Amino acid sequence: MSSRIMLSAALLAVLLLAAVNAAGAAAAEFHCSTTGSCRVTLKPDGTGKTEHQTFMFTRALPEEGAESVGFTCTSITGEATMPESKAKEITVTGIEYHECSSVGLVAAVRMNGCDYLLGAAGQLSIKCPFGKKIEWEAVGCIATVGEQGPLGGPSFHDAGTTKTELTVQSQTEEKLKGTIVEGCAMKPGEFSAGRITTGNFILTAEKDNSFGEMVSIWWE
Repeated sequence: MSSRIMLSAALLAVLLLAAVNAAGAAAAEFHCSTTGSCRVTLKPDGTGKTEHQTFMFTRALPEEGAESVGFTCTSITGEATMPESKAKEITVTGIEYHECSSVGLVAAVRMNGCDYLLGAAGQLSIKCPFGKKIEWEAVGCIATVGEQGPLGGPSFHDAGTTKTELTVQSQTEEKLKGTIVEGCAMKPGEFSAGRITTGNFILTAEKDNSFGEMVSIWWE
């Protein structure tokens, strides 16, 4: 077999494997161990750096190179409801970021009614009420992020050795769009290369009833 044929065969194998993985991700779903709906709680992953949520807003300038500003929050919380025992998408509402900062300054994050949609195929979307955006603010710095997505990047795996809780690695691809309103050591204007660079959180589930018995949640 010639080297060209061997190379072509190897390339075909790589492409087939990529297609299988992509098809598997597209078919994946979130599951909870109940016959009806379940309530989902988003909570921090531990108490260290794994729970941190770090955002980087970046813009490339033709003559000056790239400029960027980062925000870091120690953790994120929120909640969701799965109307059935399995779903291809979870809408996380009531999102709150905690203890945020930017370049050493205390920062605030206002969700303004915006939600996150987690897609089981490894996607994150932002949904906002009409005219609303997520606002990031520190002293002399305001950045906004509006409705968009889906963005690729998030991944899911069991927390621990059993399918009781679900860990979400919330990184996204570098395509988050937004606006620098003022300051932030950046020129005011739009950016299109933002991303969530690090950050994990845990999803737990319970029955959607008055007793709220804990149930298992997993992804496959």
